[in-house]
Amino acid sequence: YEAIRGRAQLIETMKATTKSGRKPGMAEMIGVGALTAKIKKGTLSVANQQMKWQVDAGTTIDRASVNFAKGKMASGKFRRLELRGARADQNLNIATDALLISGLDVSLTRAFIDSLTSHSSGDKATPARGKDKQTAVKKTTAKPAKPEIRLNRFELTKGARLRFEDTRVQPAVNVELAIKTAELSDVDTRNPKREAHTEFDAKINEFTHLVLNGRATNLGPKLNLTMASKLENLELPPYSPYAAEFGGVYLESGQFNTDIDVTAKTGNLDGAIKLNVKDLEFKPLSKADAKRLSEKAGMPIETAAKLLQDPQGNINLTLPIAGTAVAPDVDISSAISKAVGNTLKAVFPPTLIGSMLTSDKKEGSGLTFKPIIFKPGSNELDAAAREYADELATLLQSRPLLALDVCGITNPDDFAAVTLISIKLPPNPLFRLAYKLWKGYAVKSRIHPYRPSPVEFVQTVRRFMRFD
Repeated sequence: YEAIRGRAQLIETMKATTKSGRKPGMAEMIGVGALTAKIKKGTLSVANQQMKWQVDAGTTIDRASVNFAKGKMASGKFRRLELRGARADQNLNIATDALLISGLDVSLTRAFIDSLTSHSSGDKATPARGKDKQTAVKKTTAKPAKPEIRLNRFELTKGARLRFEDTRVQPAVNVELAIKTAELSDVDTRNPKREAHTEFDAKINEFTHLVLNGRATNLGPKLNLTMASKLENLELPPYSPYAAEFGGVYLESGQFNTDIDVTAKTGNLDGAIKLNVKDLEFKPLSKADAKRLSEKAGMPIETAAKLLQDPQGNINLTLPIAGTAVAPDVDISSAISKAVGNTLKAVFPPTLIGSMLTSDKKEGSGLTFKPIIFKPGSNELDAAAREYADELATLLQSRPLLALDVCGITNPDDFAAVTLISIKLPPNPLFRLAYKLWKGYAVKSRIHPYRPSPVEFVQTVRRFMRFD
């Protein structure tokens, strides 16, 4: 084949078709300022009802653009695209020495992405019948050749911008990605020992910084990988519509930072995601959402958040990464439990922590602490009780957003110390139930918060006898 050089401008050709109500054609969606294609070699053969082909080519395209729905759903353009040393064949084995794109500018909408996914999910094959079905089964059992990919160098040069708009949620979400560096090199699925490299550096909505670096060999399920990524200063409220749609929670405030370090050996992952969330405030959309989130966290979600937040408003979590390259596993609930345990460990003895972490699952209303015991009829604490009260105070000081519900209860010893009447409850459960009802009434009505006067003493006895 001899070299092909040409210029194409594919904008005006099919405009007449839209006036008759037909869908716009490719000519209305694609514009190319200049196209240069060099086909160095091409072969085509047919044998045993199988076609084989191979093409070696290089292409340069200047000032190209594409748009869908007149740019309202999606659009893209670039100043120049260079494809050097490209090779492809009938098995979709693809190799290229370099793919360089400069001045890339792409705008996407959620409506466009949803249309693509709904279109792909709507494509269903017509079921075969009879002999055709048997033939179809035989055809599907044949394994197609696995495509091989080799890419020596891919790079977005002279900056690139990606924009995303979602008006299907309220308020609308707008994201702009300004790419400083995007490089991928030495990708070769045929050579497992060749080490691929990637580097990515971008700003999200001007103030959020995203960096990723990685290298890998043996590309595939038995991947060997070393990767590090960092995301800084991501403000959460603009993404609250997604948190509400997919997580059932409304994000009122918060800033998100993360460091990810992960390695893989023969496909087995090992690493950690370090999360930092500043000044997080959120609200579950419903009781059902709150219950689901609480089950995921292993305790009421509001309690977990307040226990994790330090006096400076920071939540720091380390999520372990396990599983495989095909099925990665990130355990969130165990990371939350561990962080909560570390918070409590700094204040309380281990035996007490164990009962706290299990009590919330029994009660369903948060951590439950053991009672602070007063001597019967006294408002004085002994040394052990004061020490325990000091520990609770230390916890509340270290976690200022944490709220502690306090309630007072009495027992027969308290009543005997105040009224000088000793009470022994009979084994009959009805009497025990009556006493519990009276005890709740006594606490609510504050019957004897101090040593009563003679009149109060008589009233107390009469109320007690009425409930007994």
